[in-house]
Amino acid sequence: MLFLILLIVFLISLSSYQWIDPALFLMLKTAHPTLIPQFINGNSHLLQSFPFFILISIWTFAQIWLLFHPKTITRKTALIIFLITLLAIMAYPFLSHDIFTYIFSGKMAWCYHTNPYATLPQAFFQKDLWIGFTHWIDVKYAYGPVMLLKDVFPFVILGCHKFISLFYLFKLINGLLFLATGYLLWLKNKRSPLVLSYWFLNPLLILEILINNHNDILMIFLFVLSVYFFETKKNKIVGGLLALASVLTKQVSLIFLPALLLHGKTRISFIKISLAALFLFLGFRTISMPWYYTWVFLAIPFFQFKKRSWTILFLFNLYWLLNTYWNFLNSGLWGESWWNHFWLLKIILPLTAIFL
Repeated sequence: MLFLILLIVFLISLSSYQWIDPALFLMLKTAHPTLIPQFINGNSHLLQSFPFFILISIWTFAQIWLLFHPKTITRKTALIIFLITLLAIMAYPFLSHDIFTYIFSGKMAWCYHTNPYATLPQAFFQKDLWIGFTHWIDVKYAYGPVMLLKDVFPFVILGCHKFISLFYLFKLINGLLFLATGYLLWLKNKRSPLVLSYWFLNPLLILEILINNHNDILMIFLFVLSVYFFETKKNKIVGGLLALASVLTKQVSLIFLPALLLHGKTRISFIKISLAALFLFLGFRTISMPWYYTWVFLAIPFFQFKKRSWTILFLFNLYWLLNTYWNFLNSGLWGESWWNHFWLLKIILPLTAIFL
């Protein structure tokens, strides 16, 4: 099963470059004419909705199989985890453009000495070629100051003009945070082999955090680390500062913050109520993107889910991955997919997840 998942990630990562943004492709082709492989073009996509459906479904059922047939994390297993992470880091974020927003926000702050909270990226429309493939240029920076520091960091290391190096450094940072968070969860849950299924080989996390490079991983990492310092290291000052840093990355972790001060059944009851509220909020939103469901992992350090609950969550994530990306992979345009016509699922799935 491990090699099957490795193969699936390889196929997705290889095919992802056929979805490269035309503006980005033209800029790179002009600067590096021999760098871009010939198979990259805007006319033919191997990874469309049906192949994506097959690959993600097989991956999800392999994940469920590993849940009920857990494997101890050995050196061989760790090597496969590393290879999967590396392949996902090297992939193009074909299902999201958010990474380019993060990159340009960091460039605004470090290279142009401009406040992204006060200035729109579109102000640089005539000055910077990178704006051609940056999305959300008509809105100000939407994340906390800790997230902005993360966006600035690659520019401090590499400067302002090495786009390819900056792009992969952004992805590498997410990869390191992903591995570090998984390691902390493994330690916190007494080296449970289940972490292999629900974290290291989770299609939702690998697609959204490693391939699409969403920034939720920094919030989750800081929060998990804060729990580790609170409970394992018994250092509430450092733990509290890390929890605050998590909130100043994205405010979602504020929901679970009181759990740090609770214990026993009171804590478990609070976490369950918080998760129920989160699922209802996401289930009834007009637009709920799959990476929003990574927020569930803010609750994982506090107690262990049952295998039944994990199974429901895995199927739940499969539904949202297909529901969100089906239409895009067919047409290249964002819009309502045929999955959305099953509106009853938007009610049934959150309530089922809460019940279980």
